[in-house]
Amino acid sequence: MVENPIRSGPSVIRAPRSRLDRPCDLCRRLKQLCSIEVRGEPCMACRVRSKPCTFDMPPTIRKRRKTDTSSEVGREQMGDTISASHQQVSQSTNILDIHERDPTLSIELSSMRDDGDSRQIPWSSSSVLHHDLPPSSLDMEESHNEESHFIGADAFSTLVVRATDPSTTSQSPGGLSFRQVSSDMRFPVYFVKTPALLYGRTPHNGKAAFEENRKLGEERCNNCLERAITSVKQYTLKAIPVISTNRLDNAYSEISSTASTTPHALLAGIIAHSTHYLPELRSIHKELWSNALLALDDEFRQPRLSTLQLALLQMYGRPVEIAENAGQLTIASGRAIGAAFLLGLHIDPTNWSLPLWERKLRKRIWWALVIQDKWRALLYGRPSFLHKGSYNVPLLSVEDGDFGEDATTSDKVSMQTFIAISRLTLLIDDIIDNFQLSPDIQIGQPDTPISRIAQLEIAIEKVQEINQAYAPFFETSKDSRGQYETSPTGVQSFKLSSLGLIILIRRLLLRNIPDTSNTKVQSLTAMMDALGTCREMAFFVESLTPQDEQQYWTHCSFHHIFNNVSLLLYIVTRARSISTQITNDATELTITFISNLIAKYRRSNWDVISAALRRAAVLLMCIKQDLPEFSQSYFDVATALNLPTFVTDLSVDDFLTSLGIDVPAAWSQMVDDQSWLSSVGFNNESGM
Repeated sequence: MVENPIRSGPSVIRAPRSRLDRPCDLCRRLKQLCSIEVRGEPCMACRVRSKPCTFDMPPTIRKRRKTDTSSEVGREQMGDTISASHQQVSQSTNILDIHERDPTLSIELSSMRDDGDSRQIPWSSSSVLHHDLPPSSLDMEESHNEESHFIGADAFSTLVVRATDPSTTSQSPGGLSFRQVSSDMRFPVYFVKTPALLYGRTPHNGKAAFEENRKLGEERCNNCLERAITSVKQYTLKAIPVISTNRLDNAYSEISSTASTTPHALLAGIIAHSTHYLPELRSIHKELWSNALLALDDEFRQPRLSTLQLALLQMYGRPVEIAENAGQLTIASGRAIGAAFLLGLHIDPTNWSLPLWERKLRKRIWWALVIQDKWRALLYGRPSFLHKGSYNVPLLSVEDGDFGEDATTSDKVSMQTFIAISRLTLLIDDIIDNFQLSPDIQIGQPDTPISRIAQLEIAIEKVQEINQAYAPFFETSKDSRGQYETSPTGVQSFKLSSLGLIILIRRLLLRNIPDTSNTKVQSLTAMMDALGTCREMAFFVESLTPQDEQQYWTHCSFHHIFNNVSLLLYIVTRARSISTQITNDATELTITFISNLIAKYRRSNWDVISAALRRAAVLLMCIKQDLPEFSQSYFDVATALNLPTFVTDLSVDDFLTSLGIDVPAAWSQMVDDQSWLSSVGFNNESGM
């Protein structure tokens, strides 16, 4: 399985060595970890500095200290653990002997155990790090009366007089409790521990929410909590791995105990999130989330990783019955990003003195937040909360997944979908920077530079390249009976997202091509290409099986399906004065696609289709006077959703109210979603 389908080659090549890698000369002089990603290539530090990665310095001569019998026994036991973790180290080798030949090996080996195992290899005594015990978790070491916050090195230097060094651990110089988790002299990372100044907690705490949700769930299905955890692990957490499944299992086993670290609020959110997978709980979806969100408000008073995990379960939840609360989720995204900055998730933790499970988890949580921020900004035409320069967490690899010894190929494929979505998100970041409305350039104006059109065409090519790179992993195989097996969870969601992104880019492309005689051929070509993408999206949605619909689907899935209808209607309105053939083809495809959506909704009552059709109903109602050929389509959608079929004398406010949508919130969502309105000619000239 390929970790990084798109990789640039090294600038400097060194000959591979047959023995264990030792640190290069530069890293030895700086006394830092030498990270060699690929054998035969320069280490990370030399590559960043554009320095030659050499190994000319002689080995360090060290004197061995005499140890007593008990110490020898301890080192022999430690050597056994090392040999189990690394096949290149013999069982009789002790960690001090290893360190004499390679000072970084013991540090690398200490990172190979997961989930805070008590057998984890301790950090060795060296000139770089001085630890007698395995690194402890930042997330679990504070009591309820304390909390630790990330603080920049410059800000930290104003709080202390005595300089710190890479060997610094939790101390209290001058009464200041802090912890340095990074040994990088260029960029030390500090967490300052402070009292939790909570001026009163609400009665809606995590434990109360969990007990109420568990009670509501047990009234409708047996073993509600166990089934909820199993379904969320099976579908959501494989595609969006923001929770350690081992730690989740431990939390489930500790529910009956008096452990103060049990994440009750997160468990309440898991029950609420499971309504997508447990039909028995769908009728109480609103009640379950009401309890969980009240607990989330209380959690943000003293945020931890579990706070962000609960927030992400909310943001990655699918809409039920009506649609998502766009305003609430946008605010939730901003609040979660603020908490992530507070917890230092925006900094690469790869080489931090933390347990391996926590370092990997911090990276996965951060990228889940980035995905939420960028996709939401693109879909609603709003600014992104995150700037490229505000974080340095690298793109994930398969090794960053939440895998145990029993990980299957399907599990790793699901992790690949998370990585692939992250790559699409990087493209979205460029689109947001270059194509959001700005005072100097208005999208769609005749003076739009041709280079912007070329940029959009390149963006489409990049999306297609990502699809091709991951296609071998996502192809569905056939079983012994010749039938196609169900794809791993997350695969179909990624395919829908990539098609949805291309649809958004093609709509931007059409809006950037002015309607002039000189650009008629270019406009026709762009419309034909857009029509081809819409046809591809229609075929994909129609081919989904009931088993596919039961899996994980991203929060913006219904946007992509609706945007396909929106782009088709835009092509119809624009092509009427240019090409009768394109107009007829787009009209026929639109009517057929809507009919197939209605049929699929009636068969399975899929909530993603329901939300897409409800949004399409508003659009069809608004355009049916200008495009009467779609009056029957509106009638069919309204009938399927039990909406008013005659709205001649019905105001838009009354119509939205009949949908069960809050009118002010709905109009705020529609007005902000400029790309949706402009796709059918409803340009927001006021700039609201």
